[in-house]
Order: sequence, then structure tokens, then C-alpha cells
Amino acid sequence: MANALTSIQRTAYSAFHEALAQGTGNFLKCGGVYAGSEKNLTLTMSQAAGGFTAYTAPGTSVTKDILSGLVTFSATPKAKIERLTFSQVNDNPELVAQRSAAMANQALQAINASYFAGLSALSATAHPLAGSSAGNVGASKKYADTAMGVGAVSQSNLFTSSLSRSAVVGAIETLGNWVSWGSGDALNLGSDMEKLVLVVDHANRDLAESIAGSAVISADMQKNGLLGRITVVANSLADSDDWMLIDTAAGLNGQGPTGMWIRQMPQIRVTQDSSQGGLDWVIAASYEADFVYDVEGAGIVVSNVA
Repeated sequence: MANALTSIQRTAYSAFHEALAQGTGNFLKCGGVYAGSEKNLTLTMSQAAGGFTAYTAPGTSVTKDILSGLVTFSATPKAKIERLTFSQVNDNPELVAQRSAAMANQALQAINASYFAGLSALSATAHPLAGSSAGNVGASKKYADTAMGVGAVSQSNLFTSSLSRSAVVGAIETLGNWVSWGSGDALNLGSDMEKLVLVVDHANRDLAESIAGSAVISADMQKNGLLGRITVVANSLADSDDWMLIDTAAGLNGQGPTGMWIRQMPQIRVTQDSSQGGLDWVIAASYEADFVYDVEGAGIVVSNVA
């Protein structure tokens, strides 16, 4: 029995990790992955109001107060347990390995779903810099919102335009003109267009691929300047009409403004249930992950189509 146990466990672990390695998560194309075993993940940023000014003479103050912002996340533990009887395993010796691979795929897709659920909710997610002081984005503002900013800064990254080439070009222009909340300096986001990701629902995949991948844009054979410069990611979204444009080179760590914190990668345990005299097999899988976003929110445009 010990040899059988070892063999079944080895096969199950191999199937689980092979399925994880071969699986693909769309979230990996849209932003960074943060790792770490700490209880909470805190992303911070510091900024000063105002930009560079002329230095006229010694003793002239050109400094501004430094403002700090932070956002803290708590990873959500998830687990799944399956029980197989000795008879089921006898009928199908590969069943433990098959179920282990299936649980690996399910865990990966659950992590993927968490990312896109968080992405779809950004227009209802409080901005870490919400407030009315200099360097803030305005009272009660959301991560994706309109008329954000305090003082001379006013900009929007939330629109209602249906997916079209002109709407995507407008979103690219919005990124290019985006300014820092504190200094008001233009960030020129999206300059490396190969780092842009267009996120759409499966319903808009064909249109998105046409916008980003067609060689021409008119019957007059006008060249498509977006050709080969934008990665299209199709995934189920909360609203099939919505779409997002993300600069994956922006953000605090140059990985994009959004991402996933994976505190614990999917893991599996295969044991025999001692309460049943070792007759039943128990497969337990777990992971701990959470959708995350940086403090500033620069590098993303969201269109919530009415």
C-alpha cells in the first residue's frame, strides 16, 4: 500500500504541475504579477505638487510638500477538496491524475477570472488618491472616472464609446496626454505602442483584431498605423460591450497599473483519508491571490458602453 500511495501521489503531483505549466492566463498579458508571502501587499508612491521651476538665487525656495499615497490589498485564500473512493480509483487508475490536472486548470482560470472581474469593476473602485488636496484626484473619485484632478489638473480615463478604431485612437491620445497628479507634467504614456494591450470581451474579439491587425483601414488602401502595435486580449467581461486599453509599461514598477498578487501559487495535496480507514482518496488544492492596482492609476483607459 505504501508503494501504491507513493506512486499515485507522484503521478497526481506531476499531472497537477504539468497542467499549471501548460495553462495560460490572459491576466499575464495585461499587467504584472506580484509575489510575496506577507499577509498584506501595500503599494506606495510619493509625489510633489508642482514641476521644475527656474532657480534664480541661493536661498530661494523652490520645494513643494511631498505627498504620499498607498493602497493595501489582502490576498483571498481559496481551496477545493475532492474525494474519490477506492472503487473509483480501481475502476480508473488514472482518475486521481486526471482530477489533479483538472483542479490545476480550474485554479488557474479562477485566478484569471479574479483579474478580469477586478478590471471590470475599476469604474466603481475608489481611487487611492481620492481627495481634494493638491496631488489628489478629487473627492470620491473612482480609479476610472471623469473630470479627475485638483486645481489646474483635469483629465478623464472613463468613457462610454463603443469599440471602434477611432475610439481606440482616442484612448491612445488620452494616454499620451496624461499628466502626473502632483506635478502636472505630461507622462507621454503609450509611447512604446508595442506595450499597449486592448482588452475586450469575446463578443468584440473579431472587431478588435481587425482594428489592431488589418493592413489598411479604408477602400482607398489607407495604411493602418495600429498594425502590429497593439496586443488584443479577449476574455469574459462583466459587460460584453466594455473594453479597456492598458499601457503595460506604465505603473509604479513598469508592469502596468493593474496586476495580480499571487501570495501562494496553486498547490495540491493527495492523501488517504484516515477517518475512512485509508479507503478514500482526498485531493485538496489551494491558492491565495488578489487583483491589485497601483496608487496613481496612470496607464489605463476604460470604456463602459451604455
